[in-house]
Amino acid sequence: MTASRAAAPVAWMLLAFAVLDLAWRQLTRAALLEVVDGPAWAIGWTLALALLAAGWIIERPRSSSATRKVALFLALVAAGSVVQGRLGARLQSDGFYYYAYARSIWFDHDVDLTNDYRRLGLDDAQHQHLFTPTATGHAQTTWAIGPALLWSPFIGLGHVAAVWAGAHRPDVAADGTSFPYRQAVCLAGLCYGLLGLFACYAIARTRFGARVSTLAVAAAERRVLRAVVPRPQTHDESRRLDGGRLGRRPRLACDSPRRARGRRGRGRCSAWPEA
Repeated sequence: MTASRAAAPVAWMLLAFAVLDLAWRQLTRAALLEVVDGPAWAIGWTLALALLAAGWIIERPRSSSATRKVALFLALVAAGSVVQGRLGARLQSDGFYYYAYARSIWFDHDVDLTNDYRRLGLDDAQHQHLFTPTATGHAQTTWAIGPALLWSPFIGLGHVAAVWAGAHRPDVAADGTSFPYRQAVCLAGLCYGLLGLFACYAIARTRFGARVSTLAVAAAERRVLRAVVPRPQTHDESRRLDGGRLGRRPRLACDSPRRARGRRGRGRCSAWPEA
């Protein structure tokens, strides 16, 4: 066994540890080694370790194309996690309505969002319309369940973090409402956003080649920024994963001339894309 082959597993272990440490720091605001009462070091050292390990794997002559892509993805997750922490990424806006589904499924094992809205602070005067019972007797919602399903694996990691953090900090509740769960959704947005960029690159490369595709994806500043500092919404997740529509806007209901005219010549554009 050559030295390069012997060093490869070590590099992967270091990269995996660094990514887990940075994710754990975002979920619990503590270093991973603190779980076993070990030492904690500056976050910059962990990021440097991740980038060095990923760089070695990518530059290794024996590494396959798939291996290089996985190493690059993990390095970007590590860097993105640090940027999220610096920029204060958090669950916000419509993300709470989507997250209510995830909390209800995880902890109540149903989709009645009445108590979830209250636990998430959506019970003030401007949200009272949400508590008008539907035909099934449940709380109102016009938000899709898809993001909650995509976030579920990350929320599971957030629950593990919340249980550990709650044992050390009494203000952290393991009931789906504390910050580890919300930060887990931010990590989910980062990972799905990066996967969307990888998908866009793979599709573009089949038509335009590697160099042009790389430049096109690198120039997608808005998408990269939305991946790093997510405002979790269903259209964000679908656009990140729908690489097949790269460079195309959704077709709106008023795009056809007949629909644009509408009644008395005053048509309205629907914000919902046509199927």
